[in-house]
Amino acid sequence: MNLFSCCMTRYLLIFKLVFLTFLTYGQDVFSEQESRRYAHYLIDQGKYDKALDEFERIFFLGGLAVNDIQSAMHSSLCADSYEDGLTFYELTRSEASFNPMLHSTFLDLLLYDRQLSKFIENFNDMNQPEDPARNLHYHVLTNNWNAYDAALQDYHFNAVSLDPFYDRLSAEHDQLRFKSTFLAASFSTLIPGTGKIYTGEWKDGIFSMLAIGIISWQTYRIFKKDGQGSIISWAGVGLGGVFYLSNIYGSARSAITVNQKIYQQLHEKVDRHRLPCPSL
Repeated sequence: MNLFSCCMTRYLLIFKLVFLTFLTYGQDVFSEQESRRYAHYLIDQGKYDKALDEFERIFFLGGLAVNDIQSAMHSSLCADSYEDGLTFYELTRSEASFNPMLHSTFLDLLLYDRQLSKFIENFNDMNQPEDPARNLHYHVLTNNWNAYDAALQDYHFNAVSLDPFYDRLSAEHDQLRFKSTFLAASFSTLIPGTGKIYTGEWKDGIFSMLAIGIISWQTYRIFKKDGQGSIISWAGVGLGGVFYLSNIYGSARSAITVNQKIYQQLHEKVDRHRLPCPSL
């Protein structure tokens, strides 16, 4: 998420909070205590986005207690509204920065919002004990599986209690077949289109093979008929060259795209596993 979109999200949330303040004082539908009860009821019902609205109301009715902030940040995790949760944390920074529980949820929000550099900056704050699951989650999101396996072995060596899920995830990763960009490009260099076939893009691969083959054959025929002085023959050489180089580049990009999709599936799997969303 770029800086502009992050800022816009926060400004919109602040505007929404101010609007709800005027609306609340104008209508006085719920007291602060009733809004708090209703917010927790919504969490129990799994309606996290609506619970967030109630916590926004509570914030301007009388301020959020630490438990309210934790509940609001938790709700933002479960509602995929990570920026809202981060904004709650920033607006209550004087309390949240000294609370290990809130700081822990703050780190999770950074992970789920993919603010990995900021996660590292804040990782060692508060001198909290390391959370093995969060540490492994980070290694998965950075695609650093050597660090993941090393950390996993270290936790087992030190008898750290871990969910078996993380061992299964490591085994699953080891069995996955990632595509080599070098092989994809090499195949298409030797025989156009075969690199894309190697990455699973059969239609594009066959199209590239036929297109380059037809252009090359037609260019050869024109050269043979009209000689090297023909403009059309040289245009064919240029067109064929563009198709040929594009086929090599496209094959390498195809391998990268396939690998990114595999990594994305692993990211989503560990995201879902670590997200505790039935209720607080």
